[in-house]
Amino acid sequence: MLVVSYLPPPLLPRLADSLRDIGADHLQMSSWEEVAAAVRRFPRSVLVLDPQADRTNRAEDIASILQEFPAAPVIVYTEFTPAALQAMKLLAPYGVYETILFQIEDSRPRFGRLLVRAATHSLVVRMLDDLRPECRLLPPSLADAVDDLFRRPHAYTSGRDLILTSRTPSTSLQRALAEAGLAPPKQLFIAARVLHAIGYLHDPQYTVEQVADQAGYQNPRVLTQHTLAVFGARPSQLRTLSEDDTLATLLAWTRPKLAGQTTTGSSRYQDN
Repeated sequence: MLVVSYLPPPLLPRLADSLRDIGADHLQMSSWEEVAAAVRRFPRSVLVLDPQADRTNRAEDIASILQEFPAAPVIVYTEFTPAALQAMKLLAPYGVYETILFQIEDSRPRFGRLLVRAATHSLVVRMLDDLRPECRLLPPSLADAVDDLFRRPHAYTSGRDLILTSRTPSTSLQRALAEAGLAPPKQLFIAARVLHAIGYLHDPQYTVEQVADQAGYQNPRVLTQHTLAVFGARPSQLRTLSEDDTLATLLAWTRPKLAGQTTTGSSRYQDN
């Protein structure tokens, strides 16, 4: 995980502590021009920004970044001041990922969890962007259901829930997925759950049991079954897996025809 920050000096120590806790890389920017350049150079980074970092209201500049890079997870970390509140009000419609107030809600564990969640959000957006060509071939209701599955896998108990969410009969759903080049519902469900789990695995403070709970698994054993099915590795072995390798493997799992795999090999794995 890479975090790009633009913060005044008093706010940096807490961020630095949280980054050490989760083992993330950090680029500390000293000017807004550096921030804008870093976003273009590292579009997959998590941005931690204070709209008042240089005593200039940067809310409109942050909004411009969110308009140009809507997938970029931006965390606003700022002091509780009238100017900051006005900036947060301006940014609210642009999809700011989270707002953290200095010395009020910036505990070290909470900050670390939010950074991990923001990175997971980035992984999900990248996954959906890569699946966009296939999803365009699906009926709109089914495409929306697949999108929702990857964004909120905890709301699904199995791949079969796609039938209910999309209101598509089972046979039609299976045929539509296959014609679009996508795996059956069970494999999509596993991919969505594992994608979220890997985001939490990047935080060393989480045990495998806690990761399983955060990703919606009722039993850590099932998480292990799923990671073995997709990656051939146990959850603990995936803590240092890069985002690119994670996505490449999961995309192959969700595009069985392109990857040259069969879709029946995972039938022995439970849906949840």
